[in-house]
Amino acid sequence: MPARIPSDLIKRAARLLLFRSGMKPGIKGWELAKTLGKDYLDVIKALNERLEELGLEVITIGDKGERIKLEDDKELRRATFMAVLRGPISLQEARTSGWRIDDLAMLSTSLLYLIAKDGSARYRELLDILRSKFKGPRIEYVLGRMLKMGYLEQEDDIVRIGWRSKVEIDLDKLASLDLEKEEKQRVTKSKIK
Repeated sequence: MPARIPSDLIKRAARLLLFRSGMKPGIKGWELAKTLGKDYLDVIKALNERLEELGLEVITIGDKGERIKLEDDKELRRATFMAVLRGPISLQEARTSGWRIDDLAMLSTSLLYLIAKDGSARYRELLDILRSKFKGPRIEYVLGRMLKMGYLEQEDDIVRIGWRSKVEIDLDKLASLDLEKEEKQRVTKSKIK
């Protein structure tokens, strides 16, 4: 059992994780070690206990968006630590997060389409799908924003699910919600006939 962690270290860790600089959230493990000391993992675990009450948790991710457990210190020094929500958010919380509802719908549609296409599709193909589902001039802007923020990634003409979607979104649950919706629509149509 680690020694009791001073609350000023926990506060400092929270500030490092919750206040970001630039577009990419989080902080590297080596930066945490430098700022919090050699016992930085114990500080992060203590912070995690406090964040649980707020519905948040600290996770660690590798370069490709894979989650890393809080045990392997060498691997964690290169990993990114970030605070994320522990569970789903309400519609009201989504509205106050800075995302428009139609932007969230475009993100969901993009992710579902990419999941159906084994994780990647041509940029133009994805853009055409979004244009078939949504109207207005914002579609390319929103797609660009999703790419810039890391929810989607683009290499040449191919768009893939981004590291941030893998970390912040339960993709399996998103896909299962879409399947449940399709099943309900089939049942409703069969009852109408």
